[in-house]
Amino acid sequence: MTLTNKWRGTATTGAGVALTAVVACTVCCLPLVGPVVASLFAGVGAYCLDEVINPWYIVGAAAIAFAATFLWLLHRRRSRMGADENACGCQGGCGTDPASPDESVMDAGKPAPITCTLSAANFKERAAWLRELTSRALLTHQLDGSRLSLSYRLDAKVEVEKMVSQERECCGFLNYKVRRTATSIEVTVTAPANAGTDAQALFSHLIPE
Repeated sequence: MTLTNKWRGTATTGAGVALTAVVACTVCCLPLVGPVVASLFAGVGAYCLDEVINPWYIVGAAAIAFAATFLWLLHRRRSRMGADENACGCQGGCGTDPASPDESVMDAGKPAPITCTLSAANFKERAAWLRELTSRALLTHQLDGSRLSLSYRLDAKVEVEKMVSQERECCGFLNYKVRRTATSIEVTVTAPANAGTDAQALFSHLIPE
């Protein structure tokens, strides 16, 4: 075998190994090694058209195959690491543990804080409006511990419903029930059990002074 034929056989073997490795990489990661495959096929074409063997083609093909394999392995490693980091399912950092079912149930059962969400100016305006409604439409009221019963005139139905809606927004700790009778609009307001003796103070803006 002449030197030229020897190099040709070696080149053919090297090119075959390189192409096999690159094709295997291409199956799993085509976008990553596509340009490499194109370069190799271009080199093979040039090799087939040229009768003179260039030993540097063998070295180049082997280097490209090694680089493609290395990049593929690196890509797979980073993909697995990313999957492990996002295993908790959150988009940002996962610095806190999810609450247990028992903790969730306990939080849901906690009473709303006894705090009005209105600002001082808004509360003053609301209190003035409630006093006007009370003096004009309130028929009777009865305070029994933590429960207040109010009876309003039928023609004040819209205003009473507005009052209840607004109070539910700013004073979520109070429970409101509205019932219409043949002669009046009945509103029952119940304070939370933990209000204690402060229940009457919570109703002060709803009853006559």
